[in-house]
Amino acid sequence: MNDRLVIYFSQTKRTEKIANLIGQACKTSPYPIQVTVPYSSKDLDWDWTLPNSRANQEMENPAARPDLKPLKLELTGKPKIFLGYPLWWSQAPRAINTFLDTYDLSGYKLYLFCTSSSSSIDKSVRELSKTYPQLNIQAAHRFANDTTLAQIETWLKSL
Repeated sequence: MNDRLVIYFSQTKRTEKIANLIGQACKTSPYPIQVTVPYSSKDLDWDWTLPNSRANQEMENPAARPDLKPLKLELTGKPKIFLGYPLWWSQAPRAINTFLDTYDLSGYKLYLFCTSSSSSIDKSVRELSKTYPQLNIQAAHRFANDTTLAQIETWLKSL
């Protein structure tokens, strides 16, 4: 399974946990997408009570692109890429857009995964497909916080 690459964006460790399980099952180390200016708890505002919070401002602006720390990716020989993110307002966070604007993933098989306690991944897939029509999205899956390695392995076998 060394033809696989796992990349993820996580702010609360939930998506990181799933990325690590996928990496364990694929026998590869996941790559974290990191913003240059970390989000504070007020920036994230999970209760949506601060309309001017950084996350709210980014998600309300489809053109928002937070700066990312450089990522040393070796894409050659990795035709299957697993890209993970938490759902923010039923969408991929704008850091995912920055990543996709920076790295050309056309020609790769892309498997999206997200973490959310209730929302479906579907809206985020539609939005990413519309914004990046060159992406070859093969599958997408939402994982809950209590996902196990066995569940990840079952999902991987289904692909």
